[in-house]
Amino acid sequence: MIRFLLCLILLAAPAAAGARTAGDQSIGRTACYDDNGFMIACPVDLNGEEMDRDIPSRFIDNGDDTVSDQLLGMAWFKDEKNSIRAWAAKVEPRFIARDDNTMVDIDTGLIWLRDANCIASTYPGFDRVEREEDGRVSWRQARVFIARLNDSGYFRCNAGYTDWRLPSLDELLSLVADSVGPVKESLLQQGFANVAPVYYWSSTQNLLNIYFAWAVSLQNGRVANLPKSMGLNVWPVREESGKR
Repeated sequence: MIRFLLCLILLAAPAAAGARTAGDQSIGRTACYDDNGFMIACPVDLNGEEMDRDIPSRFIDNGDDTVSDQLLGMAWFKDEKNSIRAWAAKVEPRFIARDDNTMVDIDTGLIWLRDANCIASTYPGFDRVEREEDGRVSWRQARVFIARLNDSGYFRCNAGYTDWRLPSLDELLSLVADSVGPVKESLLQQGFANVAPVYYWSSTQNLLNIYFAWAVSLQNGRVANLPKSMGLNVWPVREESGKR
């Protein structure tokens, strides 16, 4: 499906609240998606009635030659043709795949392993929690695994770099910020591999209880404060420092 790239003007349009899934009506209008995950105009509404063909459900006409983008929370200038296709913006990929099996987040500048569960896929013997070899380890073990990446003990997961770390809570949450529907499926569609629909450890500890740390679910984006002894997944991150 051909999409036309618009000149984006970042106007102060309010962001819509709530998750948007195919066929959901979270913003008061029907939301539909194509096979690539792009929101498109729906042919009929949830009641089976024909919708206004001139305005896609993602966009609302502001009456001043702009339209509000309900998905991105921004406003766009309409082009002179004032057509549906002219309003449908092409969304550039947020994550860029590298040849070293890492993914660069162009929004944050962070670099993630493409494999979101490298313990289970490459070094399953490191997983000591209940001996399930599913990549879930305690918070302390997570930090040990990161240290082994950086001293090249587990070189098959370090992509040649020695400055990996456990992501902070905010950095983990950045992965789920733009997700539509299940976080795992959204990340897989963007090029990641082995994303598990479970909680992942962050480096952020509970300031009131040193035996707890924060974690984020890559199933639904929920945040939890969990005992460090629990077995959770690990997803290393780094910044572009050139340290190898």
